[in-house]
Amino acid sequence: MPMRIKVPLLFLLAPAFFACSSDETTPSWTTWSVYDAPAFEGQFPLVGDPSVIKENGSYRMFYTGFDPNRTPQGPEICQATSTDGMAWTNVKVNDPVEGRMLYSNSTTWSNAHETSFALKFKSTYFLYFVGYQDTGGGVFKSGPVSLGLATSTDGENFTAQANPVMISSPKGFDRDALDSPSIIHYQDSLFMLYTGYCFTSCGPVAARLLGATSLDGVTWFKKSAPVIDASEIPWASKGVAEAEIVEGPDNFYYLFMTSVDEPHVIGVARGKTPMGPWEVNPKPIVNADKLFSPLGAVAPGVIIENNRVKLWYHGFTADKIQIGYAESAWPIKN
Repeated sequence: MPMRIKVPLLFLLAPAFFACSSDETTPSWTTWSVYDAPAFEGQFPLVGDPSVIKENGSYRMFYTGFDPNRTPQGPEICQATSTDGMAWTNVKVNDPVEGRMLYSNSTTWSNAHETSFALKFKSTYFLYFVGYQDTGGGVFKSGPVSLGLATSTDGENFTAQANPVMISSPKGFDRDALDSPSIIHYQDSLFMLYTGYCFTSCGPVAARLLGATSLDGVTWFKKSAPVIDASEIPWASKGVAEAEIVEGPDNFYYLFMTSVDEPHVIGVARGKTPMGPWEVNPKPIVNADKLFSPLGAVAPGVIIENNRVKLWYHGFTADKIQIGYAESAWPIKN
């Protein structure tokens, strides 16, 4: 969650309440209903970066949680489950951090874990996560940043591989950091969308959405060109990051992405391939909310089912990060 590392963490809880409001888009794109309160608050005031999968009539949500007990305090990957996608319960674990799936092992690359993505691949759960050394400044001051992989046969007991499956490229658009993987099946391989950060010698845009492919989910080959250019997106002049790619029932690929501009908003585009070209909704679909997420809405996790598009996201205030919810009728492009 690199765009939120400056947010102070206070151990407070707030009551949940739900009320719907609507964000209007242009006539050719559907209207989204955005809940005014968090769908999931979690144990501590750091609950974000949702990755949701649906199986056997229920949902699994892997998210960035927080471990206040270790030194330094830092983010960890947790899991909650739900039967309706709205009421969530942390998976039972023998740990003070509810729902915790991974444990920092203080290696040279994984003392903190963030921005996970869960995928069912060949009867195994693949849980990807960003690993880095938390030096007090978060992911941007802990380079090189790596992408790790943990696997499980039951979706709850994960074993992390000793080495990362992908690292920042010294001369690439991800040279300073990478995060937020999102993976789909494409043709005969896996396609990964991820965010690359480059602050020097990469032009005025610091964040880009990048792509990589793999046959086995372990060995990844990066693509040299960004997936989409900031000039294509009218609501994100500084670039986009923390995105989700989903294949729709109409054989289009849908790119749900976060603006780097503040306050952060979430928008959508669609294309015939995971690399575009893209038809971009000219307006955001989820905006910052003055009550729940005044500093922004980021990091969407999306499922399309039963003629609905369900979107969980990461909203935050100055002292709290929680998971929000929005939905729209399918199709989202008329």
